[in-house]
Amino acid sequence: MQKTLLAIVLAGSLVAACDSGGGRPPAADQSPSVSAIANQSVVANGTSQPIGFTIRDENPGSVAVEAYSGDTSVIADEGLILGGSGESRTITLAPIVDTLGDTTISISVRDDAGRASATAFGVEVVPEVRSMQTFARDAFAGDENADPALINAVEFLQDADSDDFSDLLAD
Repeated sequence: MQKTLLAIVLAGSLVAACDSGGGRPPAADQSPSVSAIANQSVVANGTSQPIGFTIRDENPGSVAVEAYSGDTSVIADEGLILGGSGESRTITLAPIVDTLGDTTISISVRDDAGRASATAFGVEVVPEVRSMQTFARDAFAGDENADPALINAVEFLQDADSDDFSDLLAD
């Protein structure tokens, strides 16, 4: 008889807990979450615009946010600039100067209780494409006391007059 009474008391407590939480037991504390970020392209020797992401947590203002680069020879961890507050956060990407390549950026969030989650996205650092006029003006139109311009390479993507010069290369 005592076992039956105990089961009824426990069942009654569970029903009371369920009724106070809208038909379900109260939710346990959950880890913070960070929204997904689409893959990005950044022009070499520049920085990205601030890239927005969202943090979800009971107290998003107390969540620690960290960012890491998968390839620090393309974007160093110091080139990952975090901004924003509360739920609305940003990251700005500043690649290593004169470097092209791909990397993965990871963003992790951790709350006061030590619960954590993370997201990652790909970044491609691409060359800057400029017109020859802009290139010549930027490279050679400095004042007479300016340092000389260093030119590593010039790549022409299209022949303007599309003449075929193969006959000039023949023996």
